[in-house]
Amino acid sequence: MPEFDSHHALASRSRLIDSLVEDLAPVRVARSWRSAVLLWLGLSWVFVTSAVLLTGPLRTSAASVFTQSPSALLEFALGLAAGLTAIIAGLEMGVPGTPHTRRLFVLPAVLMAGWVGMIVYAMSNPSFEVSMLGKREHCFIESMVFATPPYFLALWLLRERMPQFQAGAVLLTGAAAGAIPALWMQLACMNDPLHALQFHLTPILATAVAGALIGHFAFRK
Repeated sequence: MPEFDSHHALASRSRLIDSLVEDLAPVRVARSWRSAVLLWLGLSWVFVTSAVLLTGPLRTSAASVFTQSPSALLEFALGLAAGLTAIIAGLEMGVPGTPHTRRLFVLPAVLMAGWVGMIVYAMSNPSFEVSMLGKREHCFIESMVFATPPYFLALWLLRERMPQFQAGAVLLTGAAAGAIPALWMQLACMNDPLHALQFHLTPILATAVAGALIGHFAFRK
């Protein structure tokens, strides 16, 4: 009798396990952090670069940023580094086992502040003569539009990697998406530090904030 009960219990347990797993679907393993970063950088830079060049020429003095002014070159390098570290930190944030959110925020925030600081410095100590040459009439709107596909690509990658919503992650990836067109507008639009602050860098903040709001609803599921 005890043997019969033992077999009956085992059979019942087996049926219970089968009923629990029969509706389960296989889960695809999320891509690695390095793979996600490289995919985002490659697709985002190709898209934004193509969009900028297809909608108008670069400023005729764009090359001088890299050849004639160390301060302008430093400004561009800080912006490039700020965007790069933002996407690196954003795609790492919220994944189990990664550093604390505050630690991941530090380097992108410092580099972004340095970028803004160099542009503010250029307002009183311009590297080049302020000029309307090459001005794009709709540079703010173009920057926002060009940043949108990179942001949604980042959001898709975040949904793969994060178990739950992290506002810091979508803020950083939104800022990274806005940084690419901002850098290109520094070469494609008019040379004026005040104009750059108002119309080239503000889309970074707008993309970050709007991205955080969109991300909140995207991760509600």
